[in-house]
Amino acid sequence: MRVAKVRNSLETLSKIGIGVNSIIDVGIQHSTPVLMELFPNLHHYLFEPVEEYFPHIRQNYANLKYELVHAAVTDFDGKVSLKTEKKTRGDEISHSYVVEDETPETRSVPAIQLDSFFAKKQNAGPFFLKIDVEGPDVPGAILAGAQSVLQNTHAVMIEMTVDKFMERASLLHKAGFDIWDICDLCYYGDCLWQADVVFVRRELKNSNLDLRPMHRPPFQPELWQSGF
Repeated sequence: MRVAKVRNSLETLSKIGIGVNSIIDVGIQHSTPVLMELFPNLHHYLFEPVEEYFPHIRQNYANLKYELVHAAVTDFDGKVSLKTEKKTRGDEISHSYVVEDETPETRSVPAIQLDSFFAKKQNAGPFFLKIDVEGPDVPGAILAGAQSVLQNTHAVMIEMTVDKFMERASLLHKAGFDIWDICDLCYYGDCLWQADVVFVRRELKNSNLDLRPMHRPPFQPELWQSGF
């Protein structure tokens, strides 16, 4: 029986052959092991606003092709105020948030649109885009600033909370993507809080029956999986 994990979903996409040239990893912290392991020969563009993570990133990606960009990805180019918190790893920063007001507890960091950054990169796509960031409005701003990039993207993996699920899914649907998988469901108590959702470009999905095997007759009952 298939397990609804991001690794399983991306392994399937990799075997099918979604055909990407580069990985765009927004909100990397130390690393994204599943993307490193499944796509070791691709170029990884790593976007991270917290400089304290950089030594870990450089060590973890030493054997891969990568470019580390010190920036918060959003829908404009300039500067933003970043608030950091230490919640889980002792004295290490565990969370960071883009905030509107600058205070003694915030720091100013570069802000960039993916469209601006990749306008200077020739033949970098097609892309696999991963977004894992804090803040209710930040993922939407990232997508708003990546309209050209999305046109040259074959798959998107994004962490989505339940309250923002429909909004972000709608943004990606309008940009030409369909949901491929919903993975790694996280509950708080008995209530679903968030999940990792994988999207595939619609024309790619429609043109490849391996991405929609239910449409390949005849129906095979042994492939039907339910009751996880």
